[in-house]
Amino acid sequence: MQCTQYILSGFGDFFERRCVAFVDPLPPSRVCCACGFVTSLTARLPCGHVLCRLCRGRSGGRCPFECGKFEDSDVESQIIQLSDLEQLRVSCINGGCDFVDKLSRLPSHVLKCVNDEVICNKCGGHVVRNAAVDHHRQCSVDLPTEGTTSGPASADEVAAADERPRGAEALPEHASGEEQVDQCDAANDSDCVVELGTNLQQVSSRVKRTFSGEFKEASPGTSSSTATVQRVVTPGPYRAASKPDVFVTLCRFDNIYEKYNELRYKNSASKAVKGCVAAGYTFALKCKFTKGDEDGGVKVYFSLHFGSGEWDNYVEWPFRKEVTGILTHPGDKGKDVKIPFVKMMSDTFKKPAPSPNTWNRGPFTFDHESWERIEAEGFIHNNALFVNLEFE
Repeated sequence: MQCTQYILSGFGDFFERRCVAFVDPLPPSRVCCACGFVTSLTARLPCGHVLCRLCRGRSGGRCPFECGKFEDSDVESQIIQLSDLEQLRVSCINGGCDFVDKLSRLPSHVLKCVNDEVICNKCGGHVVRNAAVDHHRQCSVDLPTEGTTSGPASADEVAAADERPRGAEALPEHASGEEQVDQCDAANDSDCVVELGTNLQQVSSRVKRTFSGEFKEASPGTSSSTATVQRVVTPGPYRAASKPDVFVTLCRFDNIYEKYNELRYKNSASKAVKGCVAAGYTFALKCKFTKGDEDGGVKVYFSLHFGSGEWDNYVEWPFRKEVTGILTHPGDKGKDVKIPFVKMMSDTFKKPAPSPNTWNRGPFTFDHESWERIEAEGFIHNNALFVNLEFE
């Protein structure tokens, strides 16, 4: 069956950046004419072409098909709901799978589909997963496993290796192959050993995984019996304090797309997370969306607002701590963005009145973040945006 594949974005966590094969091509009004993405929010230009928010922000006010310039007032915003697509027929993109049904039934099918494409560790060829066992039995090619130079060690060699004195010095050994590891299924594998049994002079060297995912040698002079290897995985949106004497707390903005959609009929929209506590201070973190005047993009600002809390009588007022925001990537700590909070020279952040409806303005972000960047780089997870705040 001939299908047309599109990449979806903005339709929930399952479909985010997922390639979906539609039985019938989608109309041009639902597809970005520049990148080919199908996104929940698009802009229809006066010439009839459609752009996603990212491509519109980079268009410079000119149609990419040289149809001429356009003004923001002439652009029509369009919203595509998941419900608009759920009844369309799609097929599974895994080879050999005969699934054809409504888009709404694709998530349940993907969970049980066994036609994923895998790579044979013997011949390096592509094999359907449910045929991997039969292929492996019949495959006559035997490629050496990465990091080894010959066949497995004999029983005598293994016994000799086990009899090596524990005090013997380990020779340094560099990790070979890919230095980047994408996934690790074990949950508590804090001790990992890279073992080369084919050379009795080479002994196990321990490696350490850093926040960036790299493997490194144990520190020089550290014996293999005492070197500790830690597997560090980005713990979702949670972050430790960047240094001593710093307090950190996580603020989560739920239903962020709904708030963004309010820009269809007004120039700004805001959402606040109340009841946050750090260093004894109770506060709300406000996220504000503002339409850009120049490139048509959306600017995102943050601000603190102090409220009455349990420990107000035990913390210092006026508030003088330095505040740093961390726009937190839920899947990759290396993509986190630090956001400095500032205050005006005349600002004095006083103790709030003991009332649940009183909020005193606090530090704020002067420089904005781009909503297009936030969405394109995967900062939104399950329709939520995450910001960690540090008080120093």
